[in-house]
Amino acid sequence: MSIDSTNTVAQSSLASQNYATHMPIVSVFSKWSEEDTKKSKQEETKSAKLWRKVGRFAGLQMPYGVEAYNELIQKYGSVEQIKRCWFPDNFQSLMVGKVRGHDLMPFDIYTLIKQGSMAFIVLLVFCYAFVLCGTFALLASPAVAGCFDVDGFNFFAKGFLLVSGLGHGLDQSNTCLWIEVGGTLIGVYITLPVVGAIVLVRLLDNTAISFAMSHVALLGLRNGRPIISVRSISKTGLLYGNRDVKMYWGVKNMDSVTGESYGDVISLHFDSPNIVQPFAIASTYTLETDEDPLFKRGVVYYDAKGRCKWNFKRLAVCWYTMSADKEGGSRSMSDTKFFIDLEHHLINCDDETGAYPLWKSCSSSMAFEYWTSQGQKTTVSDLNLLSSWEYSPKQVKDHAEKTKKEEEGSGGEETRAKRE
Repeated sequence: MSIDSTNTVAQSSLASQNYATHMPIVSVFSKWSEEDTKKSKQEETKSAKLWRKVGRFAGLQMPYGVEAYNELIQKYGSVEQIKRCWFPDNFQSLMVGKVRGHDLMPFDIYTLIKQGSMAFIVLLVFCYAFVLCGTFALLASPAVAGCFDVDGFNFFAKGFLLVSGLGHGLDQSNTCLWIEVGGTLIGVYITLPVVGAIVLVRLLDNTAISFAMSHVALLGLRNGRPIISVRSISKTGLLYGNRDVKMYWGVKNMDSVTGESYGDVISLHFDSPNIVQPFAIASTYTLETDEDPLFKRGVVYYDAKGRCKWNFKRLAVCWYTMSADKEGGSRSMSDTKFFIDLEHHLINCDDETGAYPLWKSCSSSMAFEYWTSQGQKTTVSDLNLLSSWEYSPKQVKDHAEKTKKEEEGSGGEETRAKRE
């Protein structure tokens, strides 16, 4: 069963005004000389290098290097497989880069706590507690103020009691009293709220994406007009509202006057139901007229047989973004699929049969079967089949029957030999 959302004629007629925009972006592709590259690297400040190392140690997103490349090759086997399987979901990681010419930290404290690895956070808290407890235990030791006796086994334990406000209380010397006051002030009234904030930031993290998006975009045919579609589904089985889908194409261009290379970025708003559900629903855009921006900017074209196809010679990259509310009227979530191996991700009609691609069902049962099955069935879907598609069985069958009739009417073997 295929369920999709098709934009209305009224909406599509306004596509160029309300739904489509194109942004000419000047891109300079000339390469630096080795001398310029070396000079820029040498002028980078030591503080910038230091902060980048801190971010890498903390587990933040940093520019990929040779080690990450080797790991990806070992896992996927080839660059082509990396582009097809890994890049669409992880393009943000690869596109993180170095920007020289400043001393700014590449992160703030909030980012460090929120995006840092759990191992780094635990190590940071442990080291802070170690230094804090050790410092006040040393101040209260016989070697300094002589507030209490300590040895190697209870040194940090007594320091922890001090910063926790569980020391000797008021019955002690003025020096020891002020040491305990300072430890309690820092440990209870400063450190405890900070640690609590760290815990809340990690527990209330909103980075998890609760929906999945297809890794392919189909260029099909609906009621005689080309239609582009992508699919999405709820990963958790719950419903999420306020779905919004937009798609972008980067088109290669050359200025005939200046000879400058540049790219047009074309964006289109797709129509889709507002709810993300636990079964796959397609978001679509219909090219209602041949004056559609995608035709005019060279994203798609008609071949010699009148079939609409993606123009891979003009396309550089393609990506689409989807957002939805994680909770009703509050937090939202957003994800993006980025394609560079376009012939693998943008699906055309079949060259031989002319059949257009269709989505395959990824649900074994649906919610409306609950009543007919007397409560035994409900919605069950398989995420692994979200991007599955096939060429129209009817068109494939019609082409086979047409070919067979042509062979039978023209002397079979001769026709077959010419076609081969």
